[in-house]
Amino acid sequence: MRIRLLCIILLFSSVVHAQVWTLKKKGIYANISFSAAMYTEGFDSTGETFVLPRAVEDKTIALFAQYGITDKITAQITLPYKMTATGDPAVAFSPYEYDGPLPLEGGKLNYWGNIEVGAMYKLMEDKPIITASFFVEANTSDRNYITGLQTGFNSWGFIPGIGAGWPFEKSWLTYYLGGDIRTNHYSSSILSKIEYGYKPAPFVYFAVTGNLKRSLKNGDDCDCTTAYRSLYLNNQEYIAGGLKAGFLFGKWGANFAVNGALSAANAPVALVPSIGVQYKKE
Repeated sequence: MRIRLLCIILLFSSVVHAQVWTLKKKGIYANISFSAAMYTEGFDSTGETFVLPRAVEDKTIALFAQYGITDKITAQITLPYKMTATGDPAVAFSPYEYDGPLPLEGGKLNYWGNIEVGAMYKLMEDKPIITASFFVEANTSDRNYITGLQTGFNSWGFIPGIGAGWPFEKSWLTYYLGGDIRTNHYSSSILSKIEYGYKPAPFVYFAVTGNLKRSLKNGDDCDCTTAYRSLYLNNQEYIAGGLKAGFLFGKWGANFAVNGALSAANAPVALVPSIGVQYKKE
């Protein structure tokens, strides 16, 4: 099987940030990031790739913030702002069968993505640290069926999960398992993430991640013209990996990441780098 890179795009499904570590009381963590994906191919529902009628751009500016309500409870919010656009036609026809004319005009759509809020609760403080979490992903996105663009999933998501973390002297290991319960005829999903990180010095770290999203295929939402853009489709799936690194300067830091997939369905084919600036106060 040919390996393709998957556009995870900071879609702000719950596996973007590992739901494991809580903060101390009144602790603050904030990260503002930028990511950009530009692609001309997508994964269809069977996992095969196809050429999109037009090139697509999906850029994201996101704020991720946490606050320690108590030593065991940490509140969390993710605010993504999306900038999507299409370019010149890539092919003169669509690979999909469609009844009627294709309203696939070029255009732009800038709006909020799916805003996510929730909290984590520390169940156990020994190794491994165990946390339970619950997040709500709001249907705050927008869409244009004439251009086929949308800035997020056209549904609400309710995301319960449990995470485990093993901190070591210079490294860490985390694992997260959760569910994504969807409204508006979208399928629910199983979510999973594993991460191993290494900190060779106090001011630098590296990490490798593995992500899985598996649809339960219990929803019949029609993606309609948005299927021709491979943006935020129903029954999205992937098995993916990523690399990230960061530099710390006291309470401040800079971080970098890139994500890719071995297999996917109903998703773009693109390499997605991201860069961010963070602040942390214990």
